[in-house]
Amino acid sequence: MITIPQFPIVYSRILEEILQQSKHRVENFLALDAKDRFKWLQQHRPDLLKRVSNKVIASYLGIREETLSRLKHKI
Repeated sequence: MITIPQFPIVYSRILEEILQQSKHRVENFLALDAKDRFKWLQQHRPDLLKRVSNKVIASYLGIREETLSRLKHKI
């Protein structure tokens, strides 16, 4: 920061942009219905479905375990 006085300003702008993008992703994800959130998880993070318990996955998706079980059988 001593050698590059503009660094804190640039760093702050980058962090703000990343925060906005992250917020946008979360809002879009939560706007999806349960079936679409599960499909998204299957497409983008299939490794989680194998490694993590249904209870944790259901919590991540914002649904009950029973709903997750039904979705797994339907899809």
